[in-house]
Amino acid sequence: MKKKHFELLKKLPLFVGLEEERIREIIGTAQPCEFPRGKIIFQQGDPADWFYVILQGWVKVFRVSEEGNEAVLGVFSRGDTVADAAMFIGKRYPASAQIVAEAILLRIDGVRLRQSIHDDPEIAFSLLASMSHHMKNLTDQVAQMKLYHGPERVALFLLRLCPLPEGPAVISLPYEKSLVAARLGMQPESLSRALSKLRDIGVTVNQGHVVVNDVAKLAKYANADPVHTIKNGKGERA
Repeated sequence: MKKKHFELLKKLPLFVGLEEERIREIIGTAQPCEFPRGKIIFQQGDPADWFYVILQGWVKVFRVSEEGNEAVLGVFSRGDTVADAAMFIGKRYPASAQIVAEAILLRIDGVRLRQSIHDDPEIAFSLLASMSHHMKNLTDQVAQMKLYHGPERVALFLLRLCPLPEGPAVISLPYEKSLVAARLGMQPESLSRALSKLRDIGVTVNQGHVVVNDVAKLAKYANADPVHTIKNGKGERA
C-alpha cells in the first residue's frame, strides 16, 4: 500500500488514535483496487462481508423501491468509509453502492474487523466515532434540504468543491448533473434553474465545468463560512 493511502487511513474516524500496528492488523492483506465508473460494489440485501474506504473517486449509495424508483442516500468521496455500520446492523447491506467516477477503494474484511473489536474494545469506540461522523453528515444533509432553497443548496455544494476560500475558481463537477440534483434533493430541471439564478453572483456553467468569479461572494450567498466549509469539504467532497 502506498504511503499516502496509509496516511489517509490514519486520519479516518475509524482509525484515528489507533497504533499503526493495530490498523495494519485490521486491514490485514487488503490492497487498494481500481473500479471503473458504473461498477456495482454491492447490492441491497447482499451479505455485509466487507466494508470500503474510498482512497480516490466517488461512490453513490442508494436504495431502489419495489416500483423501481431510486433514492440517493449519499455520494461519498476520498476519506469516506462505506458500509462499516452494516457489519453490525443485520449483517446485510441496507442499500446498494455504485462507482460514479473512477475510484480506488480499499476493501476490508468485516470478520477481521469484528474480531479486532472483540480483541480490543478500544476499536469499538473508534467505530462509534465513525458512525457519529456519518450521522452528522446525514443530519447536515437533511437540514440543508429542509432549510435551504434550491439555489442556496447548489451554492453550498459548489463552495465545498472550491479549492480556496477566496478569489476565482474553476470547478469540475465530479459526476453527472442528474446525480448532483438527486444528491441535493432536486429534480434536474430545478438544478438548471438554480444554476441560472447563480449567474447574478458570477457563477457560470460550461458543460462539466463551473466558473466562480468570487468564492467569498458565493459563500455569502450560501450563508456559509468559506474557510470552515472548504476545510471540511477538502476542496473535493460534496
